Amino acid sequence: MEEHQQDANSALIELDKGLRASKVGEQCEAIVRFPSLFARFPFPILINSAFLKLADTFRTGNNFIRLCILRVAQQSTKHLDKILNVDEFMKRIYIVIHSNDPYARALTLRMLGSVSCMISEKKNAHHSIQQGLDSHDRVEQDAAIFATTQFASHSQQFASSICNKIAMMLQGLSTPLEVKLKLIPVLQHMHFDVQVSSKARTILHDLLPSYPAQDFILTTLGTLTQLAIHSLVDIPAQVTLLLQYLRCDPREAVKSDSLHNLNLLAGKAPHLWTVQNSTTLCEAYKLSTLSNSLKREILRVLCTLTSTESLVQVDMEEGGSILELCRQCCFDFDVIQAALATKLFASLSKHAKHVSKSHQNRLNEEATVAAESLLPLLAASCENSAVDKKALKIVLPALKSLCEVSSDVDFRLIRLLLSLLVNEDVPLGSPTSVMLLQATADMGLSSNRMGVMANFRKQMFELFEATIKIDKKDAESIQKVAGQHKIANQLFTAISDSVASEQHYFWLIALSDISLAESAVSFHFNVSNATWDKTRNLGELNKAIHHYHKAETSLMAAVTPNHNLLFQCEYIRLRRESLQAHAQLISACSLIRTCPPPAISTMTGGSPGSDGSGSNSGILFTQMKSCAEWFMAVDKSYSKLHMTSFDSDPRTLSIIEILQQACSIMAYAIDLLILSRSSQNASTRQNSNFDSAEETSDDNFYTRAMKRNFSAVMSKLEQAVHADNLSLPLSHTHTECLMQCSSLLLSTPHSFPRYFYQSLQTTNIKLAISPGQRFNKAPVTVEINQRLALKVEGVVQHTSATSHDDDVIMNVRDDERKEGRSKFREVSRVKLVVAKSNQGQTKVNNVKISESDGDLEQIVEPHNDYFSTQFVISFPVAGLYTVVVEAGVKDSDGVWWKTGPKENILIKAYDDNVRIQQQQQQQQQSSQAAEPSNQFASLMSLREQSRTPLP
Repeated sequence: MEEHQQDANSALIELDKGLRASKVGEQCEAIVRFPSLFARFPFPILINSAFLKLADTFRTGNNFIRLCILRVAQQSTKHLDKILNVDEFMKRIYIVIHSNDPYARALTLRMLGSVSCMISEKKNAHHSIQQGLDSHDRVEQDAAIFATTQFASHSQQFASSICNKIAMMLQGLSTPLEVKLKLIPVLQHMHFDVQVSSKARTILHDLLPSYPAQDFILTTLGTLTQLAIHSLVDIPAQVTLLLQYLRCDPREAVKSDSLHNLNLLAGKAPHLWTVQNSTTLCEAYKLSTLSNSLKREILRVLCTLTSTESLVQVDMEEGGSILELCRQCCFDFDVIQAALATKLFASLSKHAKHVSKSHQNRLNEEATVAAESLLPLLAASCENSAVDKKALKIVLPALKSLCEVSSDVDFRLIRLLLSLLVNEDVPLGSPTSVMLLQATADMGLSSNRMGVMANFRKQMFELFEATIKIDKKDAESIQKVAGQHKIANQLFTAISDSVASEQHYFWLIALSDISLAESAVSFHFNVSNATWDKTRNLGELNKAIHHYHKAETSLMAAVTPNHNLLFQCEYIRLRRESLQAHAQLISACSLIRTCPPPAISTMTGGSPGSDGSGSNSGILFTQMKSCAEWFMAVDKSYSKLHMTSFDSDPRTLSIIEILQQACSIMAYAIDLLILSRSSQNASTRQNSNFDSAEETSDDNFYTRAMKRNFSAVMSKLEQAVHADNLSLPLSHTHTECLMQCSSLLLSTPHSFPRYFYQSLQTTNIKLAISPGQRFNKAPVTVEINQRLALKVEGVVQHTSATSHDDDVIMNVRDDERKEGRSKFREVSRVKLVVAKSNQGQTKVNNVKISESDGDLEQIVEPHNDYFSTQFVISFPVAGLYTVVVEAGVKDSDGVWWKTGPKENILIKAYDDNVRIQQQQQQQQQSSQAAEPSNQFASLMSLREQSRTPLP
């Protein structure tokens, strides 16, 4: 059976058979498959059972088997806290420490170190590690050093007790130098206590003059830096020490390592640096012994130091060392140094606001001039030089900082980048052009001036026209309206043939059809159109609906096991449904043209809500009622989509709410103007929700425009109600008002949320049900007089966007990047609902079949992303049942979400009394069949007796 088709128990049983195999190769094959088993079924019971089996194999196997199990433990560190029987696991592993084989003892020490997070306070493990440090076997001693490092990072008590031992070994002459080099990094974990930390730092300081070799210096300085980062109080002293080695030690490797450690300290605690520290670093740049690579490292340390938002202590006065260094390097022949100096200039201009506004403007102007002189040189040679490309990647992010500081330079820098893109030295579509375009968009978003990119509309369109072929007859219309959809369609079509997979091809084809659909909607429902052509607009709507149908088909073809595209497919379907509702509304409004005039309608007794046959007004009422029901159905579907989008960003949720409200307001308009005429007592929807849709600072362009359209729609409806008399029949005024409301809502260019393209977080719930569905689809049997205890376990799995994803999307604002690194919402509660339904029941005499006793529901709180609960289910009547277990989550704000998943179990309930009755009937029938033969046998015996002569 394939692995993905197995349940947890079957997979574990199969691997257990491999562990019990007689061949070493089969055992190793089973062992290496355990990490994938943990990834598929991360449940404590399975993990606990699996690790106990591995511990047994570790105890009885050879050293190669033990090495394989060690690798499994090191690859499964995040599952170690789910081991329930820690003492039993420890006992089975620890027994190997008494082996006469030093290699077996070494593997045991490494195994103990790998699982130190859960046995960090075990005294017997501490004792064995100390004995291993005194071993004369180098392999065992190295394993003991590894275990010492791991235990010291988790246990304060062990770190305090082992510090003296390590000090004796480092100071002892009998300890080999290789061992001392391995022992030095252990001291970086001696930071739990102030006294122990101070003692460790003293030991390391004593080693520096005693062992001046390069390897010892590098290892000791790195350990001192890590110890200072953890303790924080020693950072100023460590910065001074590193600067001393940078200036005095002649070895380039030591200088480079000192700068690396200084960079770490600058990023960790820049506020602990003094003015003297930064000045000393700038003076070290002037040393004649420094190479260009070391000078670059000095500039990187200064960039890291000044990149923070907090106030740093640097000499910002005119004539200061750091400003002179920037002016000296920003026009250097080395482009990397020039780029770093430009970046440093931009960072300093942000901190110059604490000195004076004029000083900040002056620094910002100098940085802008440096960037303007460097960018043309780098852009022209970036495609042929890796160094220039690296320098360009350093400069481009600094431009955003310049735009944030001053609103006077954004126009200059954007114009410069666009001129570089038009230049023939930068071919369109090259990686350099992509970088420049991303930086342009980034500056447009970070600029303090609204609409700064509107000044470059002509240049941007020229770039698009050069990238794709656009007919001249369409060029003017594209610039006026719906230009982004026309361009997007041609871009998607052009690159669809360049992708490597079929799924990506169908995804791009779907986006191309979506662009065509939205282009048709946006062009014919533009606000600037004073009059609307109903026939043409209906035709364009039908064309858009057709393209959405094609997009749905392409999206379904793009689905993969790793990308189910559920949100995308449902979002596209609801957009199509809403457009169909608007198209049906336009068709219904056209029916009034065939209705009789109001006077004739009144004379013939027709009424808008009458059901008389042949009444066109009745047909119109029926059509309008169908439109309202359609809009309300889409409204409910948007609500369901909102409840299932747990991982979406806040702006995606706001767009879904706006779309839901747009459908609700159209249903309200139809009810108010048309349906309410059929009965004076008909309930109309309240419009308070629509009136309260005020614009907020978090709204984007689409939500702001839609909220303004909501207000406009409500104003039109209010005017129509005040000027109308409900006792009069329908007229063209009512249908025209509905047409205007529909056109207002369709006039805003549709916005596709970010979650449609990218998910910044992913939350999955994995359920394990006992008893579970068997792999052969056989039902679980239960007697009707008994109750089934259903155990439900679950694991909440979280993944979020990595820093690499943030680097890919360079034109995302800082607040959105921070949102990408953190979770929008977390799971605080899990609701489990168990429902049963009978598929068919056996007819039993004198037994009344009762209705379902309702769904069972429990709310549990996950602990370390794990939860467990039990349900007791009764099956009073024999038959087949389907038990459905569904999970939902509650976030920290108290909102419930329908995240799923759903698990189905087939249950077969049987009546044991019926089985006993059937067995008794079979026995009776067999006994009755045996009676004639018994009578015949008795008659034959009597006959034989009669023939026997008397004696």
